Amino acid sequence: MLYNESMTNTFSPNTIETKKCLVVVSGKEHGIIYVTNEGNLQKIEHISKHPPSYSDNEGFFFRSSHGQGLGSGAPLEVDKEHNIKRYIKAIGDELNNVIAELNPEVIFLFEPEHMKGLIADHLVNSTHIPLETLDYGNFVHEAPHEIKDRMVAALSVDSPDPSDPASVAGEPNAEEKRKILEVGKQLDAG
Repeated sequence: MLYNESMTNTFSPNTIETKKCLVVVSGKEHGIIYVTNEGNLQKIEHISKHPPSYSDNEGFFFRSSHGQGLGSGAPLEVDKEHNIKRYIKAIGDELNNVIAELNPEVIFLFEPEHMKGLIADHLVNSTHIPLETLDYGNFVHEAPHEIKDRMVAALSVDSPDPSDPASVAGEPNAEEKRKILEVGKQLDAG
């Protein structure tokens, strides 16, 4: 487990300029690792999504009549949990290598809400490098300057906690997002 994986900001936006930071931007099955270089984000690794692997053929059938195929039954199911575990292992292993090589002072993390804590749980952090989750969501396709803008906003003192249902006020689909965040808080508490 890493030093700090809470949503409370212990760093300021100036951290990006003054410290060697790793920035992990994760999606569901792919992610990017950046390092800060004089305040700019430099991409050092892209962990690509793994092709879906299918579970067994149980429940799959094919109908035919008079030598002609009429259609098939249930399609093969994607084993989503297996693919997420495989991705988490891949990004965790790569991140461990990058940490050992670059020895950063802090790690910032952007991850999807449904994967909260999975990356941090798979890291080997013997030097207790602080880890701070800045935002929940899939930002893998955003440009580095957009990621940096998100970092600055999240590290600002007046930045709302993204896990707080009130943090989505004024956004498109705010009511739906608020309900999702409330359910997430209830699940975390229970």
